[in-house]
Amino acid sequence: MLAVLTHLLSAPGNVGTVQYRYRNKDGSYTWMEAVAGNQAANPLVHAIVAVSRDITERRVAEERLRDSEGRYRPSAAWRWTLSPAPPRRRSAGGCWSWTTRR
Repeated sequence: MLAVLTHLLSAPGNVGTVQYRYRNKDGSYTWMEAVAGNQAANPLVHAIVAVSRDITERRVAEERLRDSEGRYRPSAAWRWTLSPAPPRRRSAGGCWSWTTRR
């Protein structure tokens, strides 16, 4: 967060985004995202302007997606090998038949 603040203060017009957890009065946490911009060059504002929003649902959905991808992604131990196409023959009736090699 300090790096973003340093970047914001270094030059007018700079913009920064941070994500952080906010602890509620009941002890639960809410994920927040803040976007801030340096408006020091704007004579009507002459300040750092920031907007924060609750992103808890998005963070929970991202975590669930990562978990499900981990369950369904093949492990590194899996080895996929492609073998050449099996031999095939065309019968007199025009049907194709494949034979498998052992």
